[in-house]
Amino acid sequence: MDYKHTILLAVSLSFTTQLMASNDGLPETLVFKVVDLANKKTIMEGDETVSQKAHETLKVTQYRDLQGKLVQKESIVFDSQTLTTTSFQSENFAVGEKINLQKNGDSYKLTYKESKDSTESNHIIEPIGKKVIGKVLHNLTVRNWEKLMAKVGVALELLVPSQQKSFDFNLVQSEETEGILKLSLEPDSWLIRKLVDSMYFYYSKTSSPLLIKYEGPTTVLLKDGYPDKIRIDFTYPKDTKGAR
Repeated sequence: MDYKHTILLAVSLSFTTQLMASNDGLPETLVFKVVDLANKKTIMEGDETVSQKAHETLKVTQYRDLQGKLVQKESIVFDSQTLTTTSFQSENFAVGEKINLQKNGDSYKLTYKESKDSTESNHIIEPIGKKVIGKVLHNLTVRNWEKLMAKVGVALELLVPSQQKSFDFNLVQSEETEGILKLSLEPDSWLIRKLVDSMYFYYSKTSSPLLIKYEGPTTVLLKDGYPDKIRIDFTYPKDTKGAR
């Protein structure tokens, strides 16, 4: 996997959870499809289930090819208030990449396997500080919605497990049209900006924002490699009013 896509692993396809929090902690699910922008064809479909227990949130995301075969599965448990990750696992069944991240005090214990043929490596990442995993980026967006509507950027330290390090990013308003707010996620470093393609998130402009679509690169590897750019279209239950 090249450097460009390892940076994106913690970013793209990470804004999928939009459902209202339920008081009884029962799971809620949305579905999405992934479109290759080069040929406008759907290449994957997926779903994400969210459940809450006490002060923690669990998200499980699954990506499948058009034959229904599981391509990649991700799961994260994080503190619902602070957004600090307790655990994160990801497995790509096409190439064999595996990530297992566990919180241990003020550090993370990381086990990483790049491919089916590679050996596992173990790492300690410290301190945790304000580092966030890509799966909670949407939660940060919702909590900073008024700032983003006012064209104030949101700085964040994004942890990339496959690189065993974190990078500084900014979430900023890119464009505003009737009913739609377009956000861009941009690296602080000019060097990383040269390596990473632009990532755009289209939200409905409401008090409880919904993500309508994502456009940019993907890190979910298929047998034919990575599409250059993709679009993710999200489908919600009819009674969905806002975001978790």
